[in-house]
Amino acid sequence: MTVLQQSIQWIVRDLGDAVPGIESNTDVCGGSPCIVRTRIPVWVLEQGKRLGTSEADLLRCYPSLRAEDLTNAWAYVRTHRAEIEQQIRENEEDSIKNMAKLYGDENFPLPVVDELRRLEHDVITLQDTGKGEQGVSDEAVLALQKGGRC
Repeated sequence: MTVLQQSIQWIVRDLGDAVPGIESNTDVCGGSPCIVRTRIPVWVLEQGKRLGTSEADLLRCYPSLRAEDLTNAWAYVRTHRAEIEQQIRENEEDSIKNMAKLYGDENFPLPVVDELRRLEHDVITLQDTGKGEQGVSDEAVLALQKGGRC
């Protein structure tokens, strides 16, 4: 095998794990793979799908999502099933321990935000601040939650 052939095999193997429209950034959602432009982890969408949420409902609940984002998410799940399973398990364990794990960003479906506001809770989202669809870092979200600005 020539050096060129070996190099091509390595590149193809490395690219084989890449899914367009999905990115992992250690500063965003703890490094969980997310839809680009957002802080929406793939595992959140997969868990919603498993619980019976339709694609139409996911798109309605997460206004920053596009149909192609869901296609990319499902492709990522198919090629990284063990990773997604682990993230779902970890979140379920955290939820049992802490009763809730809340985020001040796109992880809150729009109907939940609307209901919290209807109940007169003070809710601000990244969309409200003009920072939606930017993959804002965890540090910036925490600053926003503490009263700062992203």
